[in-house]
Amino acid sequence: QNAPLLPHTINSLIPVIPLERPTAEAKIRNTMFNLQYSARPVNQFLVVARYRYADVDNRTHHFETLGRVRFDGVLDDAAGSPEPEPYGVKRKNFDVDGTFTVLPFASLRVGYGNAIADRTFRVWEETKENTFRTSFDTTGNQFVTFRALFENSAREGEGLELHVLEAVGEQPAMRQFDIADRDRKRFTLLTTVTPNAYFGVNLSAGVGRDEYPHSEFGLQHYDSDQYSAGFDLFPSDQVGFSLVY
Repeated sequence: QNAPLLPHTINSLIPVIPLERPTAEAKIRNTMFNLQYSARPVNQFLVVARYRYADVDNRTHHFETLGRVRFDGVLDDAAGSPEPEPYGVKRKNFDVDGTFTVLPFASLRVGYGNAIADRTFRVWEETKENTFRTSFDTTGNQFVTFRALFENSAREGEGLELHVLEAVGEQPAMRQFDIADRDRKRFTLLTTVTPNAYFGVNLSAGVGRDEYPHSEFGLQHYDSDQYSAGFDLFPSDQVGFSLVY
């Protein structure tokens, strides 16, 4: 991205604020890869492991701010102007699931996930989230499928940098919800009924409870209850119709 930068304002009554360079000269290097391993040592057991690495490395050179114009009419000096921050993030995600065939056409799945994110210019230097999940799936007959899923996760931050909040005038006890310490529990039910090859009904319901135990300011609790219902109709091989609420 290297398009010419716009001026601070078109208000001719305000002196022109020079730009350090005419274009952003922005440069970001993206590096990512995915690995997956699956094995079935016995017929009744399947294990699948996944690892994903993604690095958004922002290599944009520092851009000195010589002032700014607020609301197209107020001139601020350079000392009160915020400096641009080249934002970057590095993510590492690991998941492993084991599926046990406990009954004919029924399976129990147990899984674990670990997500690590290293962000620049955020309150936490790094956040880590551990998730444990279990689900039960059944296709007991050709007409009905069913899944019950429970997830329990905990996210924690490391390397708290309070000066990042203080520099922008925030409360030191403020915790931004997308990276704040969080405990989450979610339960989901899914079922599909297909009485014939042309018609199917889908139903789902879920309950989620999030707690932010160390947030004195900002989001502290988040409760979600959701449900959906829908159907699929295929009167012919060329025509299909779906409706979901």
